Amino acid sequence: SSDVCSSDLALKEAALTQESLNAEVRRLAFLLSLTERLQPATELREIGQFALSYLVEVMGAAFGDVKVITGEGIDREASILTNQISARFIATYGEIAVAEMQKMLERGIPYGQGLLWKVVETGKPLFIEEYHKNSQALPSFRHPAIGQLGIFPIPAADGTIIGVLTLESRSLQKLQEAPQQDMLMAACRTLGIAIERAQAQKYLRQINEDL
Repeated sequence: SSDVCSSDLALKEAALTQESLNAEVRRLAFLLSLTERLQPATELREIGQFALSYLVEVMGAAFGDVKVITGEGIDREASILTNQISARFIATYGEIAVAEMQKMLERGIPYGQGLLWKVVETGKPLFIEEYHKNSQALPSFRHPAIGQLGIFPIPAADGTIIGVLTLESRSLQKLQEAPQQDMLMAACRTLGIAIERAQAQKYLRQINEDL
């Protein structure tokens, strides 16, 4: 009997070890694929969609989006943001909880509206349990169908936050307790490289056109 129990325990431990190895291989394969997609770095939407399709699943989320900060209101030396900037959606993944949100996704979010700007200013992730009850929530998004939100900073090489990644969980699993936090932040840093490179290429194209 004890031999049978020991055998069962060994099999369970082996299965868990294999599961952990599979998860690690999958994680590394995702980060490698994400890095490889940076080489052209001209189509931010495609890169954002690829990242979200993995992150939404592995974090146990129902919906995710990537927003890029656009405009001329970023003073990197003084770390100042002005109302000349906005957050433009470049990618979404999953099913939107409220149909009215689609218009906001198409318009973008002006500076100062919504909790994402707190993440842009502090550079730290933010978790919101009941978004529809939050006084700083966007009116268009204030709906009980919206689950727990996790808003994560996307940094540039110098640390300036140039985008945010948002995940929405509609289950009991809290985003801050998901075991893949390090991988999520690595993905955000990689997205930051992609955004910077794409913006630099756009700037160079504009200079060439002006010349």
